[in-house]
Amino acid sequence: MSEIKAHEYFHHDPSKWNVLDFLNACVLEPFDIKIDEYIKSLENIFDQEQGTRKERARALLDNYRTGEDRKISKKWEKTRNLDKVNAGPSININNSIGTISGTISGGISNCEISTSKKRNQEMDDHNYQTKKTRSGRNIPNYREFFDETLIPDIRVQESKEENVIQNNEQQPENAYDKESKHRSTTSQSDNESDDREERQDYECVSDYDEHLEEEIPTDTALADTITSWILSSGKNVDEVLSKYRKKIPNTKAYLYPAYFGILDLSGEDVEVKNLFTDEEWNEMTQDFKSNVNLNDLEDEQERPHYELMDKIAEMLMEKPSDLITGIESCVIKDNIRVNAVRRLIQMYAYNLQRLRLPMSEASFGSNFTNMMTRGILTFDQIYQYEEGEIQGLASSVVTNMKAKPTDRSLIGQKVDFRISKDQFEMLIGLRSGGLPSAPKSKKWMDKVDLAVALRDVMINEGIENNGVKPENFHNLFTLGVHSFNYNYNIYGLDWKTRGVWRLGLLQKVKLPLSIDNLQIIEKLIISLMRVEETLHRIRKIRDEILTEKAKLYRTRRISTHAMDYSICEHGRIARKRKAKE
Repeated sequence: MSEIKAHEYFHHDPSKWNVLDFLNACVLEPFDIKIDEYIKSLENIFDQEQGTRKERARALLDNYRTGEDRKISKKWEKTRNLDKVNAGPSININNSIGTISGTISGGISNCEISTSKKRNQEMDDHNYQTKKTRSGRNIPNYREFFDETLIPDIRVQESKEENVIQNNEQQPENAYDKESKHRSTTSQSDNESDDREERQDYECVSDYDEHLEEEIPTDTALADTITSWILSSGKNVDEVLSKYRKKIPNTKAYLYPAYFGILDLSGEDVEVKNLFTDEEWNEMTQDFKSNVNLNDLEDEQERPHYELMDKIAEMLMEKPSDLITGIESCVIKDNIRVNAVRRLIQMYAYNLQRLRLPMSEASFGSNFTNMMTRGILTFDQIYQYEEGEIQGLASSVVTNMKAKPTDRSLIGQKVDFRISKDQFEMLIGLRSGGLPSAPKSKKWMDKVDLAVALRDVMINEGIENNGVKPENFHNLFTLGVHSFNYNYNIYGLDWKTRGVWRLGLLQKVKLPLSIDNLQIIEKLIISLMRVEETLHRIRKIRDEILTEKAKLYRTRRISTHAMDYSICEHGRIARKRKAKE
């Protein structure tokens, strides 16, 4: 049996493990390497061991992900940095970060600073944007977590070859301070350390590479919806979901949308709904509907379709011997779009007449649901339609984000069809079984799969466009279709706050079961037309985000807002199936 890779600190009693003791015991430098070793060791223990050590590792990982131990570790590092500054000109640097040489005479020190590379790894474009000074120092260009108009420009002053530091009047500048703060006096250093906090652009928990970010002072956080979602009752939605997530068993995690940071506001997840009162639930659903909804149609868009359905209803009452020819006669003059819909209804009726049970999932989709979806949403040929058992574009990226280039690629969430524009999946569809209807468990698992695939779309957008104004990203959402039996449900998903992705049911449609009730297909047609108008709105929002992201480079910076759109559990849904004995 291979030896478990864990730091030697974890060889003693698990009940005494904590992040503060580990930081003091670990000799690795710099600080981010300490934290990486801490997380990797706990993950290895959790994945490969059993019993008390496994449970303790899980508890510590949860504490770090929820933010408690992260705050402790950041405070520990901040205190250590201040101690280094207050220690005076005598500086001892580990891990070959830099060398300082000079002579001290008469209370004046002439120092020549030469620095080597701060990190061996390539700085991720999502996390850092650096500027070089003449002295060769790499100073991260961070932006604070405020409105752009309130952020002062961070100007990097050029370093001289020889810096004169007076012991009594000025503190020595720490060339290796990650915060890049200007400390002119001892009294000012404490005040400025709170005003110029670093805020890292992107942090990912669990499977993503995790980078440290400095905390925002509570008096400047402004209690906005970026870091928390507080209801009028005072309840913090993120905290409620985090506590509930800890109770979910790992073996059943794929059955719980909340495990993946998804708040199901459709009411179908009874356990989550019971965590809130009726008033709180109504408040959350109304807030969701104010942002995520299907666009209404203009009267001139709806009226021709109603005329078509009225003609078809009259024709059905006559019970013609040739139904298909009867539908063909229901022509709306000078309206190409409506007549194209009429042909779709003809095809639906033709397939319905020849329906034979049982019918596979793929056959039902191609003959009924997918056929209608493709015909209506791609009429203007604006969007790209793909069908089959395919993996989500964004999900495949998110699933393999931490994997090494030499690792075997993992498959992302699978979908039955998708409609995309400029590689942005605006609509994803999943079908649960054919006919007869699939069992309840199959429907639920596919709904969770759909929700995770939608969330991956938003995560990928947040990663690629990290740094845009949070309110712009709040407006973005994506759509999903879950069909089973003769039901066609339309969902929407958006990002609300750190760790909270909201899923809501926008429309429920019942498909015609026989020729006798063919006219009820009207609701499906109008719903898909509303979806098409909504896709236009989503495309416009996304284009605005792309434009804002591009404009960030006008000032040679990566972001104006250090945002974290994806601090939640994630990854592909993996299920273990045991063979029957």
